[in-house]
Amino acid sequence: YVTSPEIARGSKIASLGLRVRRGCSYHGLNFNIDMDLSPWSRINPCGLGVKVTQMKDLLDTPVSLNEVAEYLANILTKKLGYNDHRVEGDHPLLCSR
Repeated sequence: YVTSPEIARGSKIASLGLRVRRGCSYHGLNFNIDMDLSPWSRINPCGLGVKVTQMKDLLDTPVSLNEVAEYLANILTKKLGYNDHRVEGDHPLLCSR
């Protein structure tokens, strides 16, 4: 969540999903960078009653999907104790407009 003086409860900028089934884990990450947020107005994300936001609306300088992916991969690599990682911008699972 991102906190803001204008929004008492903050704004949701990302989602993390995890499921374990038959001994296999499935996981996913959603991080709002630059997208059409209008579909979010029709639901209550995670049942928390908070606004959804994106990086484009919070930063003075735009960032690309590849920049965010590389930055996030660096953080996760360090936190999970890995020594190396690779992010490919044209990977089919990296969705962009």
